[in-house]
Amino acid sequence: MINGLDNYIFTSPLSILNSFILILGIYRIGLDTQKLILNNFFYVKKNNDIYYYSFLFGIYIVSYFLYAITILQWVNFLTFKIIAIIIYFLGLLSISNFLINKKFFIKFKNLNYYFNIILLSLFGLMLISLSPITHADSISYHVGSSINILNTGSFDTELLPMTSKLASIGELMIALGFALKLEQFGALLQFTSLFSLIPLFLRKKNPINYLILLIVLLTPITIFLISSPKPQLVQSVATLLIFSFLLKDWINYTKIQTRIIFSIIIFILAINVLTKYSFVVSSFILYSYCLYLMYKKDYLKDAVIISLIIFCITILPSWIHRYIYFDTLFLNLLLSPLPLNIYGYQELYNLLSPNTFNIISLIFPNDLGKLSTSYGISLFLIFFIKRSSFNKYKFFYLMIFVFFFIHYYLGSNLSRFFYEGYLWLMYILIIGKLRTNKYFSGYKLILKVQILLGIFLVYIAAYTLFPGSINKGLRDKVMTDNANGYSLAKWVNENVAKNDKILTPHTAFSLYNNKTYILTFTKLIDLKNKKSLIYATYLKKNKINKIVFFGDVLSDEVNFKMFEKCLGKRQAYKKDVGRKVGRNPYNKGKKYNGWIYELNYNLLPSCLLG
Repeated sequence: MINGLDNYIFTSPLSILNSFILILGIYRIGLDTQKLILNNFFYVKKNNDIYYYSFLFGIYIVSYFLYAITILQWVNFLTFKIIAIIIYFLGLLSISNFLINKKFFIKFKNLNYYFNIILLSLFGLMLISLSPITHADSISYHVGSSINILNTGSFDTELLPMTSKLASIGELMIALGFALKLEQFGALLQFTSLFSLIPLFLRKKNPINYLILLIVLLTPITIFLISSPKPQLVQSVATLLIFSFLLKDWINYTKIQTRIIFSIIIFILAINVLTKYSFVVSSFILYSYCLYLMYKKDYLKDAVIISLIIFCITILPSWIHRYIYFDTLFLNLLLSPLPLNIYGYQELYNLLSPNTFNIISLIFPNDLGKLSTSYGISLFLIFFIKRSSFNKYKFFYLMIFVFFFIHYYLGSNLSRFFYEGYLWLMYILIIGKLRTNKYFSGYKLILKVQILLGIFLVYIAAYTLFPGSINKGLRDKVMTDNANGYSLAKWVNENVAKNDKILTPHTAFSLYNNKTYILTFTKLIDLKNKKSLIYATYLKKNKINKIVFFGDVLSDEVNFKMFEKCLGKRQAYKKDVGRKVGRNPYNKGKKYNGWIYELNYNLLPSCLLG
């Protein structure tokens, strides 16, 4: 078993090139699938929009295939590598097809001032996506779970780390990149979804359409999502595609065509729910409206049958997996991807769903350290909506309202989870047209200022992060300055034996070369409760023999006090071993010290209890 992010990547410009080739293989799969469906069932021989959507379609096809064989535990590292190589050769085929036929997959015609700015913005966003993985959640469970899948050939089956239960189908695409040692592949996948926005927002090429597309591309949340392999941007754009399609009339489609359209939509929504549980809100809203449309066409029976089939091949296998390994029953399966039936996980669920949301923070961040969690003044566009637009698209405005309402009161109310509703709103503003008056002219000027600031932020981020993908020396510097926990993990890797198993209070467990577990559970359980014994028993059973602490003074650390009677001799100590860092310079903290102790796991659980 091989652990540690650095063991699954190689840093050089060649890694970037290979990531592009692998992406083009995904594109080829998506393009050919769309052509097959359109030619055989919709009798459409030419549709230029599919070239923009091919990345997105390819991602869903490949990710589901990987999900099907992983949930059945038919995979290992070699399987992923073979699949990645096959897709890589499809990418080479796409390149050779271009060189022979001079036919590029996306054609840009009649470039104007606005489109040049769009290309400039996309180029900057692409540079960010090609940077090393520095996002906190990503170097925690997203990367860690991807590596675990490559090592075990299965989704998570263990009690710890707790956050690994949040990983699912989205991590499979990250693992696919790691199979060929491509660090940039996961984030580059997220970037390619932005191409799908071009035909949606630029159906009519007028200044306001260009302006709103630029606002979407350069909103801080988009920049945040593009900088990480964290699976969210792809799925958000996919729900926008579905939302935009539902605005069209289904009357002209035949019964077989309607079945195909409904099946594709429900399949995408099911994959979204598997990818990240927060997508259950948008999926429920869009699915409900699809059922309504099928009912209007007297196809409700077909809709129910198709829904059951897709549920059985997507969500049900995941539920069975969770039941087998964690004894999670139906109600808890519905509520969360976490096994809430296990002591401590309900507390984790509460921790991950803080009720601290402030509506104003959607527009203006509470402080500069939270700049990437805001949407800016673009939300003021709602004050320029025409009444006729409300009347014409009342169902869709209602869907947007319900989406925001559920997330605000019932779902996760972190700013980034409103992103889908934000995309829906921006799109419907374009097709519904806006009131243009003297106030709007001044407001457009403010929007242009936000766009300029967005471009500035994009290129500052690219300048800061992208050099880390050029060589190992620059990567080490970028990671040290921007990846929280990197310095600590690097020091630990140099001071523990190859076969040691480690406990650490830092969440960035994917950076450790040893099998590593996070001490998160110690904050969520009461050791006086007998139910907590499952954690001590787990540590003992897995022979975890090293524990890491970091902070100012060791005696002040809560985890140290908890494990004090379980500790052996101190193995290593370093003053100023690291500091809290982040990609936002306003989120950097002071330096801390590091300690490594032996953990006498044979003394568990009694040493924890008293």
